Amino acid sequence: MFNEIVSYSENYKVQGFVVLDEDKSSALLSYFDLESETAVQTVSEEEYRGIIKSFNIDTLDLDIEGKTKSRAELGFLRKALFGNKTIGKCGICGKEYPISFLIAAHIKKRSFSSNEEKLDYRNIVMPMCKFGCDDLFEKGYITVSEGIISVNDKTTTKPLKRYLGHIEGKRCGYWNVNTIKYFDWHRNHHSLSKVR
Repeated sequence: MFNEIVSYSENYKVQGFVVLDEDKSSALLSYFDLESETAVQTVSEEEYRGIIKSFNIDTLDLDIEGKTKSRAELGFLRKALFGNKTIGKCGICGKEYPISFLIAAHIKKRSFSSNEEKLDYRNIVMPMCKFGCDDLFEKGYITVSEGIISVNDKTTTKPLKRYLGHIEGKRCGYWNVNTIKYFDWHRNHHSLSKVR
């Protein structure tokens, strides 16, 4: 499996200490999801702008270079949101967690965002917890309207209804004049997807 991931021949035998080059290291880290949630690559705003401008949605493939760029972008967004903090607050449920349990989540789906919108990182991303808020928002179970978290009319279960009941009606501190267009896009996108 190791040989396949790092593009060695099938019968290659590692016979000692080997330092992998950046591409092979990136492939291995990505395959086994060994990225650190707290120790992220330092990326300046200028480098971030270059990363975003180098993405061409029409031709972007998922080769090693693409993964490295994505990882650098994620590192920058996490640093912009959390700085050197070890504890952060979910922008949906409002609960505090170690930042390893928080995602730098896009309010407007990244795949639908223009490069200009991606560069608006101070407004298009917010922290969401891995305990449900990120997934519920991503899948449109919850939306934000006029700063209040609303539950979308989707197929659900009793445990999910209970969970949603704890966050429905809460105020989202990330809703403001600069983020409203992204929250509106998210709400409209998931309203339209219900009709389809």
